[in-house]
Amino acid sequence: MRFMEQIPNPWPYYTGPFFNPRDAIPQGLGTYITTRRETCRDYFYRTYGRGPKQTDMVKCMLNNLDAATAANAASHTYLLTLWPAFISIIVALGPDGGQVAYDNILWSAVFSITSGAIPGSQSLSLPHHFNALTMEEAREICGYWQDDDVNPRKSSRRGRLRKGRHTSEMASLVLAFACIGLWIAFVMVFSIALRNAVYYSNNLRSLWGAIWYLAAAGPVVCKGLFRVALNNVELWEPIRATNESPSTEEVPNKSNLNDGIEASLDPLPKGSSTTQQPATLRPNISSFPRFSPRKFRTGLQTWSRIAYLQLTQQNYRILARPDEPAWLDMVVRYCYNMGQLALFAFGCICQGGILFMDTPTDYYLTVLLVFVTATPRLLWPHFWRGGRRGADLVVWYNPPF
Repeated sequence: MRFMEQIPNPWPYYTGPFFNPRDAIPQGLGTYITTRRETCRDYFYRTYGRGPKQTDMVKCMLNNLDAATAANAASHTYLLTLWPAFISIIVALGPDGGQVAYDNILWSAVFSITSGAIPGSQSLSLPHHFNALTMEEAREICGYWQDDDVNPRKSSRRGRLRKGRHTSEMASLVLAFACIGLWIAFVMVFSIALRNAVYYSNNLRSLWGAIWYLAAAGPVVCKGLFRVALNNVELWEPIRATNESPSTEEVPNKSNLNDGIEASLDPLPKGSSTTQQPATLRPNISSFPRFSPRKFRTGLQTWSRIAYLQLTQQNYRILARPDEPAWLDMVVRYCYNMGQLALFAFGCICQGGILFMDTPTDYYLTVLLVFVTATPRLLWPHFWRGGRRGADLVVWYNPPF
């Protein structure tokens, strides 16, 4: 390697080498930057007999790139910095992973690990999702609901599929494992790419940029574990035989079935504004209970049973109560939201700390990142609406005050 000794050092605080630009044959920006980085690394290894310091490498890179090349490389750094924003825009278009868990825990995990610390939208309304203003109304819907042709906008999952119109469960399962595999592949490829990337602050290691994608599901998982610990979900299963009848504690009072039922049939999901529905959306309440609640001591037992019923495609209904006590729910929500904001900021900092990443590797990784994030949110809601796997009804008890 020849040094440009005839050129005086324009940087008084830089004591490293200046390389002849003709020694690096430009074959694109990625090849050019890779050649410059390897040249600087070889120089420091040969001179000091040790691994190069980050400050030495960055100074060597900056002082051996012309202004146009440095500006072009900086544009790629901005692209990497915007990755969390890209993910948040895509995730906002899909459903929230917490809402998905009642119907499919596997897909809830897919939405969680690909969320990028940003929750999905909760505006998706499904026919088998109900809101109830009182616990009595919620229990009546879970225990006595049966489909009726006069309620086209509200029907159970089994009722909508009674004519054999359903999506392929095998295709949904293959899509789920494909999305998880693509996400793992992205993190691995990104970690390998970062081994050759140069960082400039706080001794960041090459894996830190990929850790954010693995840790982004942390707040969602913690919030889910909190709800499991509270055991705020009632599982209702079909009454199998005619001689099986639920106890008086399990069967709700049938004296005033239709009082205030219209308000309980808000087709909007939890958290949306409620409007009173017309009389044609009154529930079809049978005279005898069709489902009865199962009592479990812990939330882990409840959700283990739900996971088993989902796996075997058996029929069940869910009644979700609000988190209690209210002050604890407020604290958990605050920690959950602050954790999401912190991880989002941490992701932007990590991505912005990547300097002169090989190109067009970053373009390839950007396309792969967008693809693995958007694929489940664009394709799976079709399986969610028309699949056999999941709850027959999901009823949220949302008291007005």
